Amino acid sequence: MKFAVVVFFLLLIVNQSNNVNAKSYDGEPHNFCSGVVVDQITGEALAGVSVKLEGFDKEYYTDFEGKFIIDAPESGLYNLLFSYTSYSRCELKNVRINNFQSSDLLIKLKIVN
Repeated sequence: MKFAVVVFFLLLIVNQSNNVNAKSYDGEPHNFCSGVVVDQITGEALAGVSVKLEGFDKEYYTDFEGKFIIDAPESGLYNLLFSYTSYSRCELKNVRINNFQSSDLLIKLKIVN
């Protein structure tokens, strides 16, 4: 079972590897936000965490080092949603995403007991 979960996340990450380039919907780099997701207790990077802009269909995933880069269609305030199996869902409200500026976020997810 553990092997199947690892393979699943590897496939997700490989499938989403083009998202790490911070390209916008039209192929030009612009409004992007980046960061890292870690376990709240251990500080260990979490690979395969789902990251979404609230209200949009596009979904991103953290890489093997827990890092993510997402792009937004325009500058503004966005709510970011983070979800991962066995961890509490996290929502960051009113994250400012500006033209050509990266927001380096540190997201700490708490394991569900």
